[in-house]
Amino acid sequence: IKDCNNKERVIIVGDVHGCFDELIMLLEQCNYNPERDRLISVGDLIGKGPYSVKVVNYWIDNNLECVKGNHEVYSLDVHANLPPDQAHVITDQGHYACFTEFTQKEWQWMDNLPYFIQLNQFNAMVVHAAVDQFKELDKQDQFVMCNAREEHQLGNSEKTQRGIPWASKYDGRYGHVIFGHDAARKLQQYEHATGIDTGCCYGFKLTAFILPSKELVSVPTLRQYSPIIDKNGTNGKNETNGKNNKQNNHVKENNNRKDNNNNTTFGCVCV
Repeated sequence: IKDCNNKERVIIVGDVHGCFDELIMLLEQCNYNPERDRLISVGDLIGKGPYSVKVVNYWIDNNLECVKGNHEVYSLDVHANLPPDQAHVITDQGHYACFTEFTQKEWQWMDNLPYFIQLNQFNAMVVHAAVDQFKELDKQDQFVMCNAREEHQLGNSEKTQRGIPWASKYDGRYGHVIFGHDAARKLQQYEHATGIDTGCCYGFKLTAFILPSKELVSVPTLRQYSPIIDKNGTNGKNETNGKNNKQNNHVKENNNRKDNNNNTTFGCVCV
């Protein structure tokens, strides 16, 4: 999507994951004014938290912008492939609510979301997970844009090491990138990119990035809504102070999902 909006500020909100109350708190903290401000989500409006349907309808009713996240993609896959009488296999309550309460209006809106938004007047762009600097924007891998966290997941994977955040090596060729998706690393600040998934649904914070000032605004979560899943796929400590949540303990990847030949498993961890 090319930018065509001349509002004074752009407020970019991190992964909401159904945390509606914290969203409203954050917008108040940002002094959000729809007459002056453009509001954009980095995706993952849904899942894990208690009010996924309410969050999506807030975005629709107020004609707000959002890029497609891995949870939106997952839910669309469920909607397309899972028979309604099998809804009980969806273990995440946020996704279950979407599957049982969404109408065609919500599904259509979510399906039409872009994978990135360019903010040309600020030399910036918004994407859910990552942008591959080794590919032109019109040739980006949609899976990378919604799921990648590390450099080895990009186009030059044979030349890179695991464990290196993609944003730490990004050279700024597509402007300053604001992204989410990587709650394990929490706030990430690099020369040409800022990661603002600060783990609201896990009991930490919800964060916004404001342009042109590049100001960061956060509010604490009201409570923990989703268990922390460590890199081994087991529940971590349910503490909201983060003392036992080491940054290198990445939440479990959605390894059970198979898109080939429409062979999709839905009772899995989607992070």
